[in-house]
Amino acid sequence: PKDASYIAVPLTKAPQVLVAAPAYLASKGIPGKPSDLVGHNCLLHSIKAPAHIWLLKNADEECPVQVSGTMRSNLGDILKSAALSGYGISMHPYYMVSGELASGRLVPVLQRYTPPSLEIYVIYPTRQNLPLRVKTFVAHLKEWAEVTLPAFEGSRM
Repeated sequence: PKDASYIAVPLTKAPQVLVAAPAYLASKGIPGKPSDLVGHNCLLHSIKAPAHIWLLKNADEECPVQVSGTMRSNLGDILKSAALSGYGISMHPYYMVSGELASGRLVPVLQRYTPPSLEIYVIYPTRQNLPLRVKTFVAHLKEWAEVTLPAFEGSRM
């Protein structure tokens, strides 16, 4: 944080995936390469992609793509609901869509290309005598990130 009165502790990097409902892909087509996203309705997270650019990588190259769509939100759950309803392609951390991927309600898009991992931090005020409840909560978050999130990296489709 720019404000020195806060401490940011990195918890993990959560892998992300592009997803869409099977019905959307059946009606609009399946993109084969990142540039194909230009012709699709991309559901945009206003904080993660404020300039409407999705950066995708494969083994050989980085592929920044200027995308557009009919929906922007700073809430991933809203974008996930829109994707589930067949409105377009969205980008989410695996932990957020793993159940829908497992059930087939959402399917991965452009599997050979990966979005950057989402960096997750815990941020709390700088204090010499941090309350026990804050210390306990931070410890819980660290443990959760270490135990839970690596399982999603292994579940990549």
